[in-house]
Amino acid sequence: MNLHRLYSIGLCAAVCLSLSGCANKSEKPNDVRDIVTPSVSEENSKITQSAPNDAVNSAGNISAGTAQNSSVSEINSESGQVPSSSSASSAVSSTSSNSAESSEHEHSYTANTVEPTCETQGYTVYTCSCGNRYTDNFTDALGHSYTQSVVNPTCTNGGYTLNECTRCGTKTMDNYTEALGHSYSKGETVAPTCTASGYTTYVCKNCGFSYNDDYTGATGHAWGNWSVVTEATATSTGKRQCECTRCGEIRTETIARLSDSGNFADEVVTLVNAERTKQGIAPLTARNDLNEYAQLRSTEIVSNFAHERPDGASPLDYVMSLSGVMRSGENIAWGQSTPEEVMNAWMNSDGHRKNILNPDFTLIGVGCFESNGRKYWTQIFAGN
Repeated sequence: MNLHRLYSIGLCAAVCLSLSGCANKSEKPNDVRDIVTPSVSEENSKITQSAPNDAVNSAGNISAGTAQNSSVSEINSESGQVPSSSSASSAVSSTSSNSAESSEHEHSYTANTVEPTCETQGYTVYTCSCGNRYTDNFTDALGHSYTQSVVNPTCTNGGYTLNECTRCGTKTMDNYTEALGHSYSKGETVAPTCTASGYTTYVCKNCGFSYNDDYTGATGHAWGNWSVVTEATATSTGKRQCECTRCGEIRTETIARLSDSGNFADEVVTLVNAERTKQGIAPLTARNDLNEYAQLRSTEIVSNFAHERPDGASPLDYVMSLSGVMRSGENIAWGQSTPEEVMNAWMNSDGHRKNILNPDFTLIGVGCFESNGRKYWTQIFAGN
């Protein structure tokens, strides 16, 4: 007997026994084999032709399909054996039919198209409801479509060409050129004033940028002669002023109130000329404008004991501005109570002694001012 046939018969019998649960293996086995043999040969031929090679049931056995199970039912009917085989074959037939339908599923795809961009391909994705999918219909990337705008160079920045894609907005730059650099021409020249420096302005012809250079120092004030506005008295101070001949600025100063300082000033002049006479040097002549200025300086050194005016100017600037004066000098002191004490202090100081005995000086002014019980002394010297 062909082994394939025996295996097939055994398979059907096994299935029938498993499903019905009532077959008896020992009941007329010879009769079953004798009756089944010729019919099984035909049916196995049908099974070989119609059954898919990959159809396997859940038990791991080969399923012969609907035609096979129908033949088995007929064989069992003719033999009169295995009375429960009709219901078993029906169950097997149903299971095999479902398996055949599943293997014959036809894919039904939906398409999703991805458009190409400037830099990436386009394509279509096909997806079936069962999950199967594939990609097809590839199209080339579009490539960028640029428009160009030229940015011209300036004095400080280089130029370039700006490329911008009309599709995706991508921007690139190329064709760089160097900055032009400034091209200056000489502009306005501002003259110096008494208090501000002069300069020249240079302007770029391309962009209008400007800078200042060629600075000249401030000229400083050119003060005229002092004129007394209010006379000083024994109980009140006076006031005097002068005007700059360049800018017209008015300068005002206070004249100290009158006291016994006038007598002290005369005594100092006497002592100075006595020292000069000892050295064979011509005596000095007191002059009112120098006396007034020396008195003013005595009030100023109360708060700033230095050869410097409150505005930072040299105390000799005014003296040199007076008519006929070619050279000048100043001595100051504070704390001495009498003309003798202050003259003694000055004569024991080389710098002060040199001014007192300078043969080039011909004029003198002396001031004495008392503040908080202290006297402040000033000598002003001038020469032609």
